[in-house]
Amino acid sequence: MKTTLLTVFACLVPLALLRAELQQVHKVDSQPLLLQVKRLQEALDYLGEPLPAVTAQKLETATKTKGGVKVTRLVQQAL
Repeated sequence: MKTTLLTVFACLVPLALLRAELQQVHKVDSQPLLLQVKRLQEALDYLGEPLPAVTAQKLETATKTKGGVKVTRLVQQAL
């Protein structure tokens, strides 16, 4: 009985964590953030799993935007 309950609990905890809202970060330098986003896109392309076109377009818009807080918000919304 204990093993069954432990197994059920172990399966439910990760599901609860998946539904958790990620914390929004605001004070990030935009240049390093955009470089990491570019690396992520390149890696996903290399693996044959590119980002959806809508997401890629939103990230492109973030790249062309001025202002660190706005860029950070756009990147977080896209991803």
